[in-house]
Amino acid sequence: MLAQIRNQMVSATRSLFSHGPRPLEHTLDHSGDPGLLGPDSVSWRVIGDVAAFVGGIRALLIQTAHPEVVAGGA
Repeated sequence: MLAQIRNQMVSATRSLFSHGPRPLEHTLDHSGDPGLLGPDSVSWRVIGDVAAFVGGIRALLIQTAHPEVVAGGA
């Protein structure tokens, strides 16, 4: 009984999101285009810098030190 209800819910939910074409279906068709996050893209050069790594750690520390974040975690 529960499996039948679950299957009905899954099929109803899937039907909400499966009407359009798949957005990444033709991603690999453009071999010369690195895209936004490809290995030769600008994103890799920016995020690969040491300053981005240090800044990311700093941002996480600042967020965890915020009183509202600590209260939400508690």
